[in-house]
Amino acid sequence: DYEDNGTALTRPHEFYSTIINHTQERHYNDADANCAIPLYKWADFLLKYSEDIATTIEKYKDESFTAGYSFLVGIALPALRWVESNGLHVNYEILKEHFGSKAEKFVADDMVYSEYNLFTAAGRPSCRFGGINFAALHKDDGQRTAFTSRFDDGMMVLLDFESYHVRLIANHLGYQLPSTPAHEYFGQQYFGTTNLTDEQYAESKVKTFHNLYSDTDTDIPFFKKVQEFKGKLWEEIQKQGYVESPLTNKRIHLSHIWEPNRSKVFNYYVQFMETEQNLSFLSALTDLFDGSQSKIVLYNYDSFLIDFCLSDGKELILGMVQFLEQDKKFPIRIKYGKNFGEMKPLILSGRKGVK
Repeated sequence: DYEDNGTALTRPHEFYSTIINHTQERHYNDADANCAIPLYKWADFLLKYSEDIATTIEKYKDESFTAGYSFLVGIALPALRWVESNGLHVNYEILKEHFGSKAEKFVADDMVYSEYNLFTAAGRPSCRFGGINFAALHKDDGQRTAFTSRFDDGMMVLLDFESYHVRLIANHLGYQLPSTPAHEYFGQQYFGTTNLTDEQYAESKVKTFHNLYSDTDTDIPFFKKVQEFKGKLWEEIQKQGYVESPLTNKRIHLSHIWEPNRSKVFNYYVQFMETEQNLSFLSALTDLFDGSQSKIVLYNYDSFLIDFCLSDGKELILGMVQFLEQDKKFPIRIKYGKNFGEMKPLILSGRKGVK
């Protein structure tokens, strides 16, 4: 994503030979698998990949590249690798029922492993492996029930950010939202009432999404600030050909956005903001989980899934929630269950719930 000719920084896999690809795909859970690959194959790979990196760095050697590359290799990739290595425990029969033989062959000791790809157009990582798209697991057809705890006394715990994009934008613009649900807050302004019906609450979600990502005029103060910010982003990217992401100053090039307009540039900016914030969170959480049996097994845009060992105590979850909420800037909802598909709200003592 650091180039001006439409060719992204090459992924390491693209330099792999057939034998490296075959060995790693078939024996990805074997710690000694790479020993079966001839050294000259690794030497050839490392030579080609290092030359590509050196060429790219030399071409884009500026402060923007340095900051973005440092974030990539120092924070993002180690954090995602940590989650990938934790793996997800599965019910083999349910997994086979929903994902078939293609996924079945990647199960080892009732575990499957995710693989994140950060090199996407909008900067938001995709996550798939072995025929499973972990970033788009269906909620209502039983797919998620295949993922269970590896611990005898364990459960699956989901920490989900409430109205995450809205709150990220509000925080970036210096607009203070209440800790109560954002859709309730805006719904009260849409409908002129303090007590929303279920239908009004659902409609508030739709209206808020529309107000964020369209160019609709509105008198609601928050969305007026959003429209002003969109205008500034659009003016900046047209003037200099790029805008910089808020945390790492990574450049988002106008030439890389298909049929760009104000709202699309804003959407890219928000996705970069979301990704950089989450990966910064994830990197910091490695210290919190050090010494515990529980593991973060999946990160999906606005949530973190934990394979939780009860012997670690609720303090681990409370500590994670306290850190992620950042003094109530990003309220968290907690769910738990015997598997990822059958979960219900959890309110821990010492903490108020979020709708």
